[in-house]
Amino acid sequence: MVRGEIRLNLRSIQCSTTEITTITRLTSSSKTKIKEAALEVGGKNDKQSSSKLSVETKQLMQKRRVMKVSSNRDKIKIAERTKTINKKKRKDVRKRNTQIIKETVMSVTDKLFTKVVTARISDSLDSNQPREQAGFRSGFSTTYYVHTLTQNKGENKRI
Repeated sequence: MVRGEIRLNLRSIQCSTTEITTITRLTSSSKTKIKEAALEVGGKNDKQSSSKLSVETKQLMQKRRVMKVSSNRDKIKIAERTKTINKKKRKDVRKRNTQIIKETVMSVTDKLFTKVVTARISDSLDSNQPREQAGFRSGFSTTYYVHTLTQNKGENKRI
């Protein structure tokens, strides 16, 4: 039932090809403007920096791809190069994984430190906050004060 309604709605919409191309151009130009602005603010994201393999390992792999196999000696050279590449791959992956673990541990440590500091200074900050700033004090809410004011207003009318 829903699909049929969607098809009917789509059939009832009539756009000319010039309108569609204009919309497509606007969309693509806005996408490029957003990307340009993001690059200006954040800089270019270098995808190679997040690679697990080092440049040296990638160069060895490229050399192995180019090697020609014409004799048994060439097969032995390829096998030796493959062993070297596999050792370097393991080393590179371990290095990258260790780096990620260190970054994660530091992130957790930073969060823990922030919580400890916040817990230590929150009491003094709350005590120095004026009563009018109820929404910014722990244990006090703006809705509680609005409710209290509403009740006081009702009591004042009775008097």
